[in-house]
Amino acid sequence: MRKALYGQWERIRHSVVGLMFHPGQLTAEYRDRQRARSVAPWRLAFNALSFFFVMSLITDFHLTSIAAQDTTGLVSSVVESTVERTHLARETVVERVERRFSTFYMALLTLSVATYTLLVGLTHRQSGQPWGVHAVFALHWAAWNFLVAVAFYGLVHLLRSGFVLPAPTMQLARNVLLGTLLLLASIYLFIAFRRVYGDRPLAALLKVGIVLAVGAQVDKVVLALAFRLTMASI
Repeated sequence: MRKALYGQWERIRHSVVGLMFHPGQLTAEYRDRQRARSVAPWRLAFNALSFFFVMSLITDFHLTSIAAQDTTGLVSSVVESTVERTHLARETVVERVERRFSTFYMALLTLSVATYTLLVGLTHRQSGQPWGVHAVFALHWAAWNFLVAVAFYGLVHLLRSGFVLPAPTMQLARNVLLGTLLLLASIYLFIAFRRVYGDRPLAALLKVGIVLAVGAQVDKVVLALAFRLTMASI
């Protein structure tokens, strides 16, 4: 029993350390059939997503925070129109949205992972790797993003609650954090592409730009669609 628990702990430790600090290592191990040392890619991504939502109370990834950060006022407008349509109290609508949004978002993430699989596969057509490797790469990329997002939103929450900053300063701090996150994501993908597919530096940089640019738009669509479906279900 103790040996089994230790083995499970070692798989978790190896997976988390490899995912966060050695870009592409877990995918390369999967490619090379060294899979017993790690948590299954789909399970790792699912657990990272679950952890992200569990931490949402701390990281402010919920409707109230999203509405407050939406400079267009679209989120608040949709909420108010839903209140009028359903004749429910605003607090009831918000509570239902908070409960259902994560369900829709998790379901739609298959679209996001499929898109990243397609992007990685198309930009590495000459690698000779099967689509299964591209899919695993996308799952590991998704897991890394959710774990890093916990740190990002946590820092934003800390800045918002720990310091009384003027709105322009708060926005500047948020933009600096976003820029740092983008830089980290670029470095992560660059190293991962080099490790898994053997890309040359310039080719890796180009592919990083393509994947991040297209992927960011898909992520926005997934988020917006999850929100729309949630509001329609109220």
